[in-house]
Amino acid sequence: MTVRTDGLILKNIIFRNMNKLNYFAIPGMQNTTSLQPEYILQTLCDKFKIPESLIKSPSRKQEIKDCRQVYMICAWIFSSYSSAYIGNVVNRDHATVVHARRLYNLDNTLKELVDECINLFNLSKKENYDIRDY
Repeated sequence: MTVRTDGLILKNIIFRNMNKLNYFAIPGMQNTTSLQPEYILQTLCDKFKIPESLIKSPSRKQEIKDCRQVYMICAWIFSSYSSAYIGNVVNRDHATVVHARRLYNLDNTLKELVDECINLFNLSKKENYDIRDY
């Protein structure tokens, strides 16, 4: 669910594993504007220097898996698309996206990568995002 107030989008985030409700205020994103998952994937592939075809492959190598999971988390935060669509972009299903979101709390390396990538999209500084309960 997306709520519009004062030109900002507040994205309603439901944490199924924690039963919490949080909102992300994304400055600079007016009305229904959101980032396309394909753009997020392309940007992350450039950052990690991994071809998009490898991200979409069934490979389980650590560096490819990490990039794929960072993409899923960033796409979930910065786009208004469903988990099924976000997963479909990289040939995965919605459960894989949910799993990536849950791993954010458990894996400090993944948490650091996501924090770096939030700054990559230049939407706002990390302090404006409440992702500690993610």
